[in-house]
Amino acid sequence: MYAHVNIWRLAEAGAATDDTASREIGTELSKQPGFRSYTLVRSGPREVVAVTVFDDRDHLERAMASVAQFVRERVSGLVEGEPERRAGDVLYHTAA
Repeated sequence: MYAHVNIWRLAEAGAATDDTASREIGTELSKQPGFRSYTLVRSGPREVVAVTVFDDRDHLERAMASVAQFVRERVSGLVEGEPERRAGDVLYHTAA
């Protein structure tokens, strides 16, 4: 598995608890081949961390390219600038 992590700084509008944009982004990602999971964590009053997991790097990179414009449209006005980005092989994963 391969994971992509974005750390987003939220604008005033993004600090609300409305999760519409994250649900829409998750739905679009889940339609992509190799999708495993998408999780959004509020890590501070004006910060969220998005963790996206796919079967492998190729699937993840194709999916990110495929939904990039959709994501930009949904987060426009909710975030301040570009996110910090990280990516790498998943060393361990477990789920219920």
